[in-house]
Amino acid sequence: DENKEFLSYILRAGDINELVVPMLYFMYEGRKDPSKIGLIHICTFILLLLSGERNFCVNLNAQFAKKLPVDLPPFTGNHADLPYVVIHKLVTDGPQKLDTLYDCFLTTMSNVSPYIKTFCMPAAQRATSLFEMFAAKRRLFGNEQYPRYLVFCLEVFNNVIQYQYEGNPHFIYQILRRKKVFAELQEIIEGGGQEELAAMQKNLEETKSTAKYNLHLKDSEWAEKMAKQAEAMDEALAEERAR
Repeated sequence: DENKEFLSYILRAGDINELVVPMLYFMYEGRKDPSKIGLIHICTFILLLLSGERNFCVNLNAQFAKKLPVDLPPFTGNHADLPYVVIHKLVTDGPQKLDTLYDCFLTTMSNVSPYIKTFCMPAAQRATSLFEMFAAKRRLFGNEQYPRYLVFCLEVFNNVIQYQYEGNPHFIYQILRRKKVFAELQEIIEGGGQEELAAMQKNLEETKSTAKYNLHLKDSEWAEKMAKQAEAMDEALAEERAR
């Protein structure tokens, strides 16, 4: 990020996809090995940085014909399909330590989405599957980060529909299949999720109580963390009610 000239050189010097594929391979395989978490972080940040460059995103439209020695679902498509498939796997079948990278994963997906002319069916299915997972009421009200993740997924949908509608019938089909999920979200927005809000309020009070009770413990760092979590949940609850 501090060396724009080097980044520009990398994008011009050769086929950037030759760098992307190995990184995605290391990320996919690294999820099985706790010692590779650091490597996944590095690859994720590089991809995030690259995804902010238009030339990089356009180059992802090149056809993907390589065969990687991993249990990836078979697909015929372009290089943009691979990060979507890999990110889905990391979110749904990766260690919990990777949840701090969800923002980066979804931002990368959102950044490249306006430039991709065609997504294959497996990539489209996995992108909409992530949306469905983050939109589940139990998870949406149980994790303060999920509404943010949901926004990223909706940005991907919006970009595909607005900029690449004609070439993405698979993506449009998968979005239409989630009609029920959109209806449930609309129900929450219009006030149909009051029971969930009440449950969230109860959970909030329990968290506050636990944090206060443990303030005298030797591990005061844990208690402080719990108190901050309670405050964050309080803010999320207030924002939801304001809507």
